Amino acid sequence: MHCEGDEENCPNAWPSFAARDGNRVDEAIAKYARVIEVAPGLASAYVNLGALYFNQQKVDRAYATFVKGVENAPADRTLLSNAAAAAQQLGKSSEALTFVDRALEKNQKDAGLYTLRGTILRTLGRNEEALTAAKMAAQLAPNDAKVQFSLGNQLYQLGRKDEAINAYGRSVAIDNSFTRAWYNLGAVLFEMLPERFKLSQLQSLYEAILGRPLDKRNFRKRFLAMGLLGQAGTERGVPHRAARLFRFEKRRYEALRRKGFDFEI
Repeated sequence: MHCEGDEENCPNAWPSFAARDGNRVDEAIAKYARVIEVAPGLASAYVNLGALYFNQQKVDRAYATFVKGVENAPADRTLLSNAAAAAQQLGKSSEALTFVDRALEKNQKDAGLYTLRGTILRTLGRNEEALTAAKMAAQLAPNDAKVQFSLGNQLYQLGRKDEAINAYGRSVAIDNSFTRAWYNLGAVLFEMLPERFKLSQLQSLYEAILGRPLDKRNFRKRFLAMGLLGQAGTERGVPHRAARLFRFEKRRYEALRRKGFDFEI
Protein backbone atom coordinates (compact mmCIF):
# COMPACT_ATOMS: atom_id res chain seq x y z
CA MET A 1 0.00 0.00 0.00
CA HIS A 2 1.63 3.23 -1.16
CA CYS A 3 0.75 6.77 -0.01
CA GLU A 4 2.20 10.20 -0.63
CA GLY A 5 1.61 13.47 1.18
CA ASP A 6 -0.90 12.16 3.72
CA GLU A 7 1.13 10.54 6.48
CA GLU A 8 -1.64 10.45 9.08
CA ASN A 9 -3.98 8.48 6.81
CA CYS A 10 -1.33 6.22 5.26
CA PRO A 11 -1.25 2.76 6.93
CA ASN A 12 2.43 2.19 6.12
CA ALA A 13 3.32 5.37 8.00
CA TRP A 14 1.31 4.69 11.15
CA PRO A 15 4.04 2.92 13.20
CA SER A 16 6.52 5.79 12.74
CA PHE A 17 3.73 8.34 13.13
CA ALA A 18 2.61 6.70 16.37
CA ALA A 19 6.21 6.45 17.60
CA ARG A 20 6.46 10.24 17.49
CA ASP A 21 3.26 10.52 19.50
CA GLY A 22 3.09 7.75 22.10
CA ASN A 23 -0.53 8.60 22.87
CA ARG A 24 -1.52 7.50 19.36
CA VAL A 25 -0.18 3.94 19.43
CA ASP A 26 -3.62 2.57 20.29
CA GLU A 27 -5.05 4.55 17.39
CA ALA A 28 -2.47 3.05 15.03
CA ILE A 29 -3.29 -0.44 16.30
CA ALA A 30 -6.99 0.15 15.68
CA LYS A 31 -6.28 1.42 12.16
CA TYR A 32 -4.19 -1.63 11.28
CA ALA A 33 -6.93 -3.89 12.61
CA ARG A 34 -9.40 -2.16 10.28
CA VAL A 35 -7.01 -2.53 7.33
CA ILE A 36 -6.78 -6.26 8.03
CA GLU A 37 -10.56 -6.54 8.07
CA VAL A 38 -10.75 -4.88 4.67
CA ALA A 39 -7.65 -6.52 3.14
CA PRO A 40 -6.95 -9.75 5.06
CA GLY A 41 -4.22 -10.76 2.62
CA LEU A 42 -2.09 -7.64 3.15
CA ALA A 43 1.04 -9.04 4.81
CA SER A 44 2.52 -5.66 5.74
CA ALA A 45 -0.51 -4.83 7.90
CA TYR A 46 0.08 -7.91 10.06
CA VAL A 47 3.82 -7.20 10.21
CA ASN A 48 3.30 -3.63 11.38
CA LEU A 49 0.49 -4.47 13.78
CA GLY A 50 2.58 -7.20 15.34
CA ALA A 51 5.51 -4.79 15.63
CA LEU A 52 3.33 -2.34 17.55
CA TYR A 53 2.34 -5.10 19.97
CA PHE A 54 6.01 -6.02 20.35
CA ASN A 55 6.83 -2.42 21.21
CA GLN A 56 4.21 -2.64 23.96
CA GLN A 57 5.81 -5.93 25.14
CA LYS A 58 2.61 -7.79 24.29
CA VAL A 59 4.45 -10.71 22.73
CA ASP A 60 1.46 -13.06 22.93
CA ARG A 61 -0.68 -10.65 20.90
CA ALA A 62 2.16 -10.05 18.46
CA TYR A 63 2.51 -13.80 17.98
CA ALA A 64 -1.22 -14.25 17.41
CA THR A 65 -1.10 -11.44 14.85
CA PHE A 66 1.81 -12.97 12.96
CA VAL A 67 0.20 -16.41 12.97
CA LYS A 68 -3.02 -14.97 11.56
CA GLY A 69 -0.95 -13.18 8.96
CA VAL A 70 0.78 -16.40 7.95
CA GLU A 71 -2.61 -18.04 7.53
CA ASN A 72 -3.71 -15.29 5.14
CA ALA A 73 -0.34 -14.60 3.45
CA PRO A 74 1.53 -17.92 3.75
CA ALA A 75 4.28 -16.96 1.30
CA ASP A 76 5.47 -13.86 3.16
CA ARG A 77 8.97 -14.47 4.56
CA THR A 78 8.87 -11.55 6.99
CA LEU A 79 5.68 -12.83 8.61
CA LEU A 80 7.15 -16.31 8.90
CA SER A 81 10.39 -15.09 10.49
CA ASN A 82 8.53 -12.75 12.88
CA ALA A 83 6.21 -15.58 13.89
CA ALA A 84 9.28 -17.73 14.58
CA ALA A 85 10.92 -15.03 16.72
CA ALA A 86 7.73 -14.40 18.70
CA ALA A 87 7.12 -18.10 19.23
CA GLN A 88 10.68 -18.50 20.52
CA GLN A 89 10.20 -15.68 23.01
CA LEU A 90 7.03 -17.36 24.25
CA GLY A 91 8.83 -20.69 24.74
CA LYS A 92 7.09 -22.30 21.76
CA SER A 93 10.33 -23.59 20.26
CA SER A 94 8.81 -26.38 18.16
CA GLU A 95 6.39 -23.94 16.54
CA ALA A 96 9.24 -21.46 16.10
CA LEU A 97 11.31 -24.05 14.24
CA THR A 98 8.42 -24.81 11.89
CA PHE A 99 8.01 -21.14 11.02
CA VAL A 100 11.72 -20.46 10.51
CA ASP A 101 12.10 -23.52 8.28
CA ARG A 102 9.18 -22.33 6.17
CA ALA A 103 10.85 -18.93 5.92
CA LEU A 104 14.11 -20.56 4.82
CA GLU A 105 12.23 -22.33 2.05
CA LYS A 106 11.49 -18.85 0.69
CA ASN A 107 15.05 -17.53 1.10
CA GLN A 108 18.01 -19.80 1.76
CA LYS A 109 20.50 -16.92 1.66
CA ASP A 110 19.24 -15.10 4.77
CA ALA A 111 21.92 -15.25 7.49
CA GLY A 112 19.49 -13.90 10.08
CA LEU A 113 17.15 -16.84 9.58
CA TYR A 114 19.98 -19.33 10.09
CA THR A 115 21.04 -17.48 13.23
CA LEU A 116 17.48 -17.66 14.55
CA ARG A 117 17.26 -21.33 13.60
CA GLY A 118 20.45 -22.02 15.54
CA THR A 119 19.07 -20.32 18.66
CA ILE A 120 15.84 -22.31 18.42
CA LEU A 121 17.63 -25.62 17.91
CA ARG A 122 19.88 -24.98 20.90
CA THR A 123 16.78 -24.35 23.03
CA LEU A 124 15.50 -27.73 21.85
CA GLY A 125 18.79 -29.37 22.91
CA ARG A 126 19.84 -30.06 19.31
CA ASN A 127 23.24 -28.44 19.75
CA GLU A 128 25.12 -29.92 16.81
CA GLU A 129 22.36 -28.88 14.42
CA ALA A 130 22.37 -25.46 16.07
CA LEU A 131 26.09 -25.12 15.37
CA THR A 132 25.57 -26.13 11.73
CA ALA A 133 22.96 -23.36 11.37
CA ALA A 134 25.26 -20.80 13.01
CA LYS A 135 28.13 -21.79 10.70
CA MET A 136 25.86 -21.40 7.67
CA ALA A 137 24.94 -17.90 8.86
CA ALA A 138 28.63 -17.04 9.28
CA GLN A 139 29.36 -18.25 5.74
CA LEU A 140 26.60 -16.06 4.34
CA ALA A 141 27.50 -12.98 6.42
CA PRO A 142 31.13 -13.26 7.58
CA ASN A 143 31.34 -9.54 8.34
CA ASP A 144 28.21 -9.38 10.50
CA ALA A 145 29.17 -8.89 14.16
CA LYS A 146 25.91 -10.36 15.47
CA VAL A 147 26.28 -13.46 13.33
CA GLN A 148 29.80 -14.05 14.64
CA PHE A 149 28.54 -13.43 18.17
CA SER A 150 25.83 -16.07 17.75
CA LEU A 151 28.39 -18.52 16.36
CA GLY A 152 30.51 -17.92 19.44
CA ASN A 153 27.53 -18.69 21.66
CA GLN A 154 26.87 -21.99 19.88
CA LEU A 155 30.52 -23.02 20.12
CA TYR A 156 30.67 -22.11 23.81
CA GLN A 157 27.57 -24.20 24.47
CA LEU A 158 29.40 -27.21 23.04
CA GLY A 159 32.49 -26.55 25.18
CA ARG A 160 34.60 -25.48 22.20
CA LYS A 161 35.97 -22.46 24.03
CA ASP A 162 38.99 -21.73 21.83
CA GLU A 163 36.76 -21.52 18.76
CA ALA A 164 34.20 -19.48 20.71
CA ILE A 165 36.93 -17.00 21.68
CA ASN A 166 37.88 -16.60 18.02
CA ALA A 167 34.26 -15.99 17.01
CA TYR A 168 33.75 -13.40 19.75
CA GLY A 169 37.06 -11.83 18.76
CA ARG A 170 35.87 -11.50 15.15
CA SER A 171 32.64 -9.97 16.42
CA VAL A 172 34.32 -7.18 18.39
CA ALA A 173 36.85 -6.66 15.60
CA ILE A 174 33.93 -6.00 13.22
CA ASP A 175 32.03 -3.83 15.70
CA ASN A 176 34.14 -2.43 18.51
CA SER A 177 31.01 -1.05 20.23
CA PHE A 178 29.22 -4.42 20.42
CA THR A 179 29.09 -4.67 24.22
CA ARG A 180 27.52 -8.13 24.45
CA ALA A 181 30.37 -9.61 22.42
CA TRP A 182 32.90 -7.92 24.72
CA TYR A 183 31.05 -9.36 27.73
CA ASN A 184 31.01 -12.89 26.40
CA LEU A 185 34.58 -12.77 25.17
CA GLY A 186 35.62 -11.54 28.59
CA ALA A 187 33.61 -14.24 30.36
CA VAL A 188 35.45 -16.98 28.44
CA LEU A 189 38.85 -15.35 28.81
CA PHE A 190 38.36 -14.96 32.56
CA GLU A 191 38.34 -18.75 32.76
CA MET A 192 41.89 -18.74 31.41
CA LEU A 193 43.17 -16.33 34.07
CA PRO A 194 44.16 -17.03 37.67
CA GLU A 195 41.56 -16.27 40.34
CA ARG A 196 43.24 -12.90 40.97
CA PHE A 197 44.76 -11.07 38.02
CA LYS A 198 46.04 -7.73 36.80
CA LEU A 199 44.18 -5.77 34.15
CA SER A 200 47.34 -5.91 32.07
CA GLN A 201 47.04 -9.72 31.98
CA LEU A 202 43.45 -9.46 30.75
CA GLN A 203 44.42 -6.88 28.15
CA SER A 204 47.24 -9.09 26.90
CA LEU A 205 44.78 -11.91 26.32
CA TYR A 206 42.45 -9.63 24.38
CA GLU A 207 45.31 -8.33 22.25
CA ALA A 208 46.43 -11.87 21.48
CA ILE A 209 42.92 -12.80 20.33
CA LEU A 210 42.28 -9.61 18.34
CA GLY A 211 45.79 -9.54 16.88
CA ARG A 212 46.26 -5.85 17.56
CA PRO A 213 47.22 -3.55 20.44
CA LEU A 214 44.52 -1.89 22.53
CA ASP A 215 44.62 1.50 24.13
CA LYS A 216 45.38 0.90 27.80
CA ARG A 217 43.22 3.71 29.16
CA ASN A 218 40.17 2.90 27.03
CA PHE A 219 40.47 -0.81 27.78
CA ARG A 220 40.54 -0.22 31.53
CA LYS A 221 37.68 2.25 31.34
CA ARG A 222 35.54 -0.19 29.35
CA PHE A 223 35.99 -3.11 31.73
CA LEU A 224 35.70 -1.18 34.94
CA ALA A 225 32.43 0.32 33.61
CA MET A 226 31.05 -3.17 32.93
CA GLY A 227 30.93 -3.88 36.65
CA LEU A 228 32.27 -7.40 36.20
CA LEU A 229 35.55 -6.86 38.02
CA GLY A 230 35.87 -6.88 41.79
CA GLN A 231 38.79 -5.54 43.84
CA ALA A 232 41.11 -8.33 45.01
CA GLY A 233 43.93 -6.50 46.76
CA THR A 234 47.36 -5.73 45.34
CA GLU A 235 50.48 -7.60 44.32
CA ARG A 236 52.88 -8.62 47.07
CA GLY A 237 56.61 -9.12 47.15
CA VAL A 238 57.37 -7.22 43.95
CA PRO A 239 60.28 -4.78 43.56
CA HIS A 240 58.16 -2.26 41.65
CA ARG A 241 54.97 -0.44 42.52
CA ALA A 242 52.37 -3.06 43.39
CA ALA A 243 49.58 -3.35 40.81
CA ARG A 244 45.94 -3.69 41.77
CA LEU A 245 44.46 -7.16 41.45
CA PHE A 246 40.95 -8.02 40.31
CA ARG A 247 38.64 -11.00 40.22
CA PHE A 248 35.80 -11.87 37.85
CA GLU A 249 32.38 -11.24 39.43
CA LYS A 250 30.67 -14.28 37.97
CA ARG A 251 27.51 -13.82 40.05
CA ARG A 252 27.03 -10.36 38.61
CA TYR A 253 27.59 -11.69 35.11
CA GLU A 254 24.94 -14.38 35.66
CA ALA A 255 22.58 -11.78 37.13
CA LEU A 256 22.97 -9.65 33.99
CA ARG A 257 22.18 -12.67 31.86
CA ARG A 258 19.03 -13.42 33.86
CA LYS A 259 17.92 -9.83 33.37
CA GLY A 260 18.23 -10.29 29.65
CA PHE A 261 21.51 -8.56 28.97
CA ASP A 262 22.73 -11.66 27.17
CA PHE A 263 20.13 -14.37 26.72
CA GLU A 264 22.05 -16.43 24.18
CA ILE A 265 25.25 -17.75 25.71
